[in-house]
Amino acid sequence: MRPGAEFFTEPSGSAQRRYEAMRAYFVDEQSAERVADQFGYSTASVHQMATLLRSGRMRLFADPRPGPRGPVKATGPLREKVISLRARRLSVTRDRPHPHRRGHPGLRPDRVEDLRR
Repeated sequence: MRPGAEFFTEPSGSAQRRYEAMRAYFVDEQSAERVADQFGYSTASVHQMATLLRSGRMRLFADPRPGPRGPVKATGPLREKVISLRARRLSVTRDRPHPHRRGHPGLRPDRVEDLRR
């Protein structure tokens, strides 16, 4: 085997381990006993995974979910406004009227916390 093969023969994550086990069972036609020993499953678990895979009740790959990958960051004029308020030791959460009620709709306490990090 080539260097780096251990990524496939000794997978670290459970999803990859499941995939490699099923690949060995179906594609390489290894016995359930051998697959179980190699990947740390019981023989019954290998048979159960094979049954679930054949019936379509087990997914080896997760479908990507659309949507944001993290919090939205305050940028531009909003960021400058928050920085100037914080420099004057003003709090977005305690001062009335709230800055987001004075024409800064994106100025929320959670965004201020993001800027402080």
